[in-house]
Amino acid sequence: MIYADFNYYLNNYGGTNISDEQQFRRFASAASSEIDSVTFGNVSLSDAVKQCCCEIVDIIYAYESTSGKSIMYESEKVGDYSVKYLSGTLRNAKKSEDIYAIINRRLMSSGMIYRGVSITE
Repeated sequence: MIYADFNYYLNNYGGTNISDEQQFRRFASAASSEIDSVTFGNVSLSDAVKQCCCEIVDIIYAYESTSGKSIMYESEKVGDYSVKYLSGTLRNAKKSEDIYAIINRRLMSSGMIYRGVSITE
C-alpha cells in the first residue's frame, strides 16, 4: 500500500522535487515499503504516516538524482581542491540511516514502531 498520493505530496506536504506522478508513485512505493519494514506492517494511516512517506520520497529522490551527489561527500579538501564521494556501500548505508531517522522522528510517538510486548488482561 502506498501511504501518500501525488496530490497529498504537492498540496499538503508541499513537495517540489518531483513533478511527475509516475516517478512519484515509484518513490512512494519504495518509501511505503521502508515504513512497513520498520513498523512490521503495523501502520495506522494518519497524517504523520503520509508526511513520513513524503519525506522519505524526497530522500530517495535526492539519493537517486544527480543533484543528490551534493550530499554524498565522504570528505572534501579545500587547498588544491579535492572531493571524495561515498562508495556505493557507504552511500546505501547512509541512505538507510537517513530513512530510519525520518521514520523514527515522525512515528516514534505513534506506537507504530514499538517492538516490545504488550500484555493485556
